[in-house]
Amino acid sequence: MASHVPSASTLTLVPPAAGNFSAPIGNETADGLRMQVLGIISSVLSSPDEAGADNRARLRRRLTQHPGRPEQALLEHMLLSRMRGDVA
Repeated sequence: MASHVPSASTLTLVPPAAGNFSAPIGNETADGLRMQVLGIISSVLSSPDEAGADNRARLRRRLTQHPGRPEQALLEHMLLSRMRGDVA
């Protein structure tokens, strides 16, 4: 079974789904957070920088592993990047 790999263009078009984000905060705050996360992900995936190709591939894998949960995918990606020493 082939897995769908998200692209920057598909992520920017995904609105927050009602009830799809379980956090102890109001819906407006959760929606705002989701939009920020999608903006960060879109920015990373749309970068033309050749040096970041491996990083973008890892982020795409995280998004595939956490469908519908971009917050979790980005958090995991950032934590693993830090463990690898990819970020300061």
